[in-house]
Amino acid sequence: AYPFTVLASTGFVLTAMAGGALHSSYGRLMGLGLIGCCMGDLVGPYHFIGGAMCFFMAHLLFIAAYAARGLQWRNMISPLAVILVFGVGIVLWLMPHVPSAETQLVIAYMVVISGMVVLAFGAKIGNGRPFVLTGVVLFFVSDIFVARWKYVSSDGINAFLCYPLYYTACILLALSIAICGNFATEPEYEPVSERG
Repeated sequence: AYPFTVLASTGFVLTAMAGGALHSSYGRLMGLGLIGCCMGDLVGPYHFIGGAMCFFMAHLLFIAAYAARGLQWRNMISPLAVILVFGVGIVLWLMPHVPSAETQLVIAYMVVISGMVVLAFGAKIGNGRPFVLTGVVLFFVSDIFVARWKYVSSDGINAFLCYPLYYTACILLALSIAICGNFATEPEYEPVSERG
C-alpha cells in the first residue's frame, strides 16, 4: 500500500501548489501544513511517534494559516463548546489504552487538533468556508479512527474509515488555497452587524 500512500499524499500537496500556494500567506502556511501531513504519511508507517509529530506541526501551520486570514472570535464560541465535550469524551475513552510513555503526546495532539478545528470556524475565509470547515471536521473524525486503530482495536474497519475521510479532508484544504489564498492575498474582513 505504501506506493499508493506516496501517490495520494503527494497528490494533495501538488493540488495545493497548483492552487497558488506560493502566492499568499494563507497559501504558504496551508501548503506547508499539507507538506507536514504528507511527511507524516510517509514517516508514520515506520515510526508512529515521528509521524504524529509531523501532523502536530501541520496542525500548528493550519492554525497559523487561519490566523493570517484574520479571526472572528465570536464565531468560535459554539465550536469550542462542542469540541470540548467531544474532546473530553475522547480522552476519557482513549487514555486507558494509551501507554504511559505516549500520554503527553496524545493529550498535546488532542489540544492542537481541537484548536485547529475551533480556529477554522473563526477564520475570515469567505467563499472558502465550506471547503475548510468540512475539511477540518473530516480530519478530526479521521484521527479518531487512527487513534482507535493504534490504541483500542486493530480492526480493519478503521482503515476503511480513516483513509477516505483523511484524504478528502486534505484535498478540501488544498482546494481552499485557490479560493482563500491565491485570489485574496489580504485578510477578508467579513461584515459584522453593528447590532450584533
